[in-house]
Amino acid sequence: MKLQFIDSSETLYGAVMRLLPDTFEIDFSADGYGAASRICSFRPDILVLSAALPGNDGLRVLQTVQSAGVHPMVLLITPLVSDYVMEQAAELKIGYIMWPIRTAVSGKQNTPGGATEIMEIIGKEESLMRIRAAIELLPK
Repeated sequence: MKLQFIDSSETLYGAVMRLLPDTFEIDFSADGYGAASRICSFRPDILVLSAALPGNDGLRVLQTVQSAGVHPMVLLITPLVSDYVMEQAAELKIGYIMWPIRTAVSGKQNTPGGATEIMEIIGKEESLMRIRAAIELLPK
């Protein structure tokens, strides 16, 4: 099975490589330049795609890919969900997630580092503990 990441977080890629080194054939690109052709060439089964890419809009990349007849299962990662993102995700028939993990692991709304960097520093057990605690604070 092929898994492709088009996301600017090399830390995320590193974490996946440590967790799933032999499970998937994995490809990674840190920016949107040439992303559509890279996706069409690799033809992933699963695509993890950032909505905000250096050099391109992830949703436009996906429109190009789908127009070329490539239809992987897509997980769109976005720091915020706007009406535009929700409308485009529905039109493209994809799911999306926000990145609330940074807030859960740091306890802060804004930090100088992203979630994966913070989790690298505090470690797996502490990260999981903080995420579970944050989930408990969600309204039922």
